[in-house]
Amino acid sequence: MLKLSLHGPFQWLTADALDYLFSSQIVDQPGIYLWTVPHSEGDPVYYVGETGRPFRKRLEEHLVSYLSGMYRIYEPTEFAKGRKRIVWGGMWRKPGLAQAPEYLERSAELAPAVRELLGLLRFYLLPYDGESRPRDTD
Repeated sequence: MLKLSLHGPFQWLTADALDYLFSSQIVDQPGIYLWTVPHSEGDPVYYVGETGRPFRKRLEEHLVSYLSGMYRIYEPTEFAKGRKRIVWGGMWRKPGLAQAPEYLERSAELAPAVRELLGLLRFYLLPYDGESRPRDTD
């Protein structure tokens, strides 16, 4: 049996140091992480990730991917209601980086949506430092 402790919620963007993701010592551990979006009926999980590296490293990579236009950007008001209305499709799929000029052209328009979307996300961390990754076990 695998026992994990849940820590969070944390945020990428906050004025409160207690909630700030990168001020927690937990981020120096590997494990499983959940992305949630606050909702009046609870915090539905948007994404589940796993890393054998420190959470800090992996979540920094995710943050950079949002800021650089690699990830999809959803309209924040709709996303907070559980609906995904894409305002930027991301460059992580074809045609990939060929879209960089368009992203740069639209960056001033997209920046408020990126900021608001990043402010919506909450993170729960489940440290795990076993011999193998949890999904690889029977």
